[in-house]
Amino acid sequence: MRTGFGKTERIIGGHSMSLQRIPLVLTVLILAACGNNANTIADHGAMKRMKKYLLTAILLAQLIPWNLSAEEPVKPSPSPVTGFLTNTINSHIGKNAFWHLGAVGATALMIATPIDQNIVDTDKNYLGDAFDTGALLVGNVWHILPAAIVYWATDTPEYKYASGAVVQAVGISFLVTTTEKFVFGRAFIDRGDDHAGGNFPLRKSRDAHDFYPFQNIGGLWPSGHTATAFAAASALTAFYKDDPSFREFAVLTYAAAALMGYAMIDGNIHWASDVVAGVLIGHAIGWTVGTDFRSRYGGRNATQGKERPSFIPVIANGSYGFQMRVPY
Repeated sequence: MRTGFGKTERIIGGHSMSLQRIPLVLTVLILAACGNNANTIADHGAMKRMKKYLLTAILLAQLIPWNLSAEEPVKPSPSPVTGFLTNTINSHIGKNAFWHLGAVGATALMIATPIDQNIVDTDKNYLGDAFDTGALLVGNVWHILPAAIVYWATDTPEYKYASGAVVQAVGISFLVTTTEKFVFGRAFIDRGDDHAGGNFPLRKSRDAHDFYPFQNIGGLWPSGHTATAFAAASALTAFYKDDPSFREFAVLTYAAAALMGYAMIDGNIHWASDVVAGVLIGHAIGWTVGTDFRSRYGGRNATQGKERPSFIPVIANGSYGFQMRVPY
């Protein structure tokens, strides 16, 4: 079987035949059968009646939407930009708005208590400078690169949809958090080095209250590394939420995302509230995108292999009639 947009072909003996031509082919076969059996029919009246019935059936056959258990045209897998704008909007409205409000509320609470300040002032570095710096350098590509490779390398629709969801979720998270960083302009944590951007004119501070709206390019709130990591994990989990075999892998993806977030805190690369906000924002975006791509993939499967009622003339062993197939 070969399918495409607006065209379905069945391969027969190495040759392709459009299903739209089947009624015409059957017409020829039926007339040939009548000709071959004409000399065996003694009752010419019966012969005339049979021809009359068959011609009527042939005419009806040309008007019937034929379907010999043919598959519907396969829908193409969506690209990572399919529904990009819609998913960006949907991840911020309705119930998802509470995730973003929660990010703002948690940040305000952690600044006021003052959890943020106490964590920054506490000696940590349990993971080591090498790990923290490595996480900072590869944080925005370690999850999107494998997904992009899978998307372009595989022909399996399921993996195509799943990897496309991850790529889109990470892309939306990156754009959203980059915009919010500039809008809120939270001060970088002053560690006495140039870790926050070298010679760029960035605002640094040891005070958790310091924000510089529209003045601090690439400010710290929210954590983009954390948001993209959780967006990837949530997109995959939402896509496979009905697959029990994925649960163990879901735990691993969230564990990897959590480790990324902790590395941002451990090395004083981010305030703790930046990371919490990244978790909530990334999850809202990832779950929205993963659910959308899953519904697209499910809709695709729902149409494949689906039969419509069919009406087929049958001639066998000197008898003739019709076969009706009604799927249920």
